[in-house]
Amino acid sequence: MDGHFPILIHMRKKDVIIGRHPVLEALNNDIKIEKIFINKSANGEEVNNIMRIAKEKNILFQFVPIEKINYLLFPIFANQKVNHQGIVAVSSVVENNSIEDIYNQILDWGETPLFLILDGITDVRNFGAIARSAKCFGVHAIITSQRNSAFINAEAMKTSAGALHTLPVCKTPKIEDALNFLILCGIQIIETKIDATKQYYQHDYTIPMALVMGSEERGVSPFISNLVDDSIRIPMSEEFDSLNVSVATGIILSEAWKQRHP
Repeated sequence: MDGHFPILIHMRKKDVIIGRHPVLEALNNDIKIEKIFINKSANGEEVNNIMRIAKEKNILFQFVPIEKINYLLFPIFANQKVNHQGIVAVSSVVENNSIEDIYNQILDWGETPLFLILDGITDVRNFGAIARSAKCFGVHAIITSQRNSAFINAEAMKTSAGALHTLPVCKTPKIEDALNFLILCGIQIIETKIDATKQYYQHDYTIPMALVMGSEERGVSPFISNLVDDSIRIPMSEEFDSLNVSVATGIILSEAWKQRHP
């Protein structure tokens, strides 16, 4: 199972769209969809139309074995028989924003960009808590990948205390494309790293920047680390060297807010 599936226990019936015709109707009626799962053996005109429209709308779809679709639905329907026809879509409760549009809007406001990039954060409660801190401390948008990231569902919305209703989220097919765009715009990329020499409060947060936070298990992905401009760490007791990612994010963003609002 990939990183998405352990979090699906928080989903509800209204978070999923089941079956070929309902998914196709949702796509044609611009229902917000985060991701579509298609059984590897599924075929036919409706399946082809679903894939075509999903590509046009930049909605991620993934070919999976039938067991994975059953795994997705089991926490919601338990032992009820579900005729999913090999296709299930996960609905989204927020709009997927364009990084370019958000960046241009920030410039129109005359503000200094502050982005938060979440790399491999799959737990919906962590995502919601991070969004809450991001909103409190002036982050303009959260950037994350369409793959290997938390579904933004009702649980995430609840944990964010409403922050996700107004804080833009940019889910991109390739996070390296988002990073390259930010770099071309002159935005500094920094990461958190346990062995970094610079303490988080020694960094200058008043410049245009994006903070990368990796998962607690794996940290920031190597390909992202290769693109960052600087690394920071949070000092802590030698007896314990681990913080929940949402807590760590809040600590760093608090410093950013302090420097930007002296």
